[in-house]
Amino acid sequence: LYAVTAEALGIAATAVGSNVYINGTLEVTYNISNEGWHEIGAAGQPVFMSGWVNWNATSYQTAAFYKDKFGIVHLKGWISNGALANKAFVLPAGYRPLKIAAFATISAGALGYVTVDDSGNVSPTAGSTAWITLDGINFKAEK
Repeated sequence: LYAVTAEALGIAATAVGSNVYINGTLEVTYNISNEGWHEIGAAGQPVFMSGWVNWNATSYQTAAFYKDKFGIVHLKGWISNGALANKAFVLPAGYRPLKIAAFATISAGALGYVTVDDSGNVSPTAGSTAWITLDGINFKAEK
């Protein structure tokens, strides 16, 4: 992090209390790149449980997660063949919600839902075992 005076930038700035007023153009560049996807079943990553596997991985997203710079965990992927109401995989500490969260999703063309609990268990709870999508499941990591 670098601190630069307004004069060094060639702009006029006035401070009033905690506000700074810029007279001129100020361009700010920053990098908020996110970590990469953690693919379920890959070396060093969480494993599938309760019979769940990626569904048609050649054509559809594989199961994975990442946490963005704002502390939001994002899930993706289509899974199948497991036992409903049983965990498909477990998110590591630092990627878990504070309390149980439930998310509506699509499952074999109908409504399903997935829960993520404070122990990190990601569990397809309702829907079909033919396939269920994790796409669009997002929550704040608090545990």
